[in-house]
Amino acid sequence: MMQIQQRFLYALTVVFSVVLIVTSSPAGDILKADDVIAVVNGTCLNRGDFDREMNKVMMQIMQRGKSLEGLDGVQLEAEVLESMINRELLVQESRKTSSEVTEKDVNEHLEKLKANYPGDDEFKKILARSNMSEADIKARIKDELVLQRFIDTRFVQEVTVSDKEMKEFYEQHQAMFKEPEQIRASHILIKVDANATDEEKAKAKKRLVEIEERLKKGEDFSTVARELSQCPSNANGGDLGYFRRGQMVKPFEDAAFSLKPGQVSS
Repeated sequence: MMQIQQRFLYALTVVFSVVLIVTSSPAGDILKADDVIAVVNGTCLNRGDFDREMNKVMMQIMQRGKSLEGLDGVQLEAEVLESMINRELLVQESRKTSSEVTEKDVNEHLEKLKANYPGDDEFKKILARSNMSEADIKARIKDELVLQRFIDTRFVQEVTVSDKEMKEFYEQHQAMFKEPEQIRASHILIKVDANATDEEKAKAKKRLVEIEERLKKGEDFSTVARELSQCPSNANGGDLGYFRRGQMVKPFEDAAFSLKPGQVSS
């Protein structure tokens, strides 16, 4: 396991790079989705991509059983930016290989992605909310495929782990494979400001009642979540992944653990 990690990190260090970190805008300026935050060998990384990556990382943190409370936001942002830069360096290096990715390959993966959504219109709505076009998605898919083949060829295929090594690792790290009780839940979040007026609170409650009525009529939960939820999880149909007791706020946790599979609570 250690050999794999060392070889991969070494590969990162030998990739020639020219990285320019763009300073933040003056106080009071509002960062836009297309604002450049870093330039890697001439390729710009923008604020929109960074924000999407931050949302994804925060979701992963929650799914791994960790709380966002007390999280060092500045450090996390620095780590996410560094990760994006390293990935871009790998993508650029992978493009130099002879690995060919055809239009057919890209389209096949695009169709698999679309299959996760109720329909083409819903997929386009999600893209619009993310300020992305289908061409942007196809470009990313192509980069991912080229990068995956590059990693498989340069690293994965060169590393072999015997059955004996796997058994020894398991026996020495059994605690890593033990998991407490977990459940998987989805939610639809309607935000209300802490200083909201009674009228604003009533309006939010009305929206929740309307959502509940739609679900009672049989509408798909994930579809409604993508349309109306004000949580970053809306991109995943409200899916929060698996979590253990103590990871969520208690009222939500109590409700979630008391439900049976398929049940909905408000």
